[in-house]
Amino acid sequence: MEKIYKVTFRATGQLNGPVPITRTIEYDEIAGRAFAGPKRDEAALAALSVLYPGVSFPRKVGINIEIIKKKNNSSRTKSKKQKSSTDSKSLFAKPWWLFPLRLIWRLIKWVFIGIYKEIFKNNK
Repeated sequence: MEKIYKVTFRATGQLNGPVPITRTIEYDEIAGRAFAGPKRDEAALAALSVLYPGVSFPRKVGINIEIIKKKNNSSRTKSKKQKSSTDSKSLFAKPWWLFPLRLIWRLIKWVFIGIYKEIFKNNK
């Protein structure tokens, strides 16, 4: 699941008078972690300087963070009903198809071990 950070900024900026700011923006997980980390004030000022160019912030910016968990897009992943029987994951998840290969391998190994034993008996 993918995490979406819903960040709400509350501040008052200064640009030829007071500029009240109440803005909510959704960020992905990588960018959203910056607002919850130790440098959250710097991250908030950087985000607001992009959104409000030229506005200075003499006081601290209030930040509220909500973490929203979203599922991956259903169009990318197949549902259980749509999976085909020849799906590569299902073949490797069920090792029943390896049984004939294992049986053949053991037979070949048994034959060659018998041949080597006969060779070593004759050489002694």
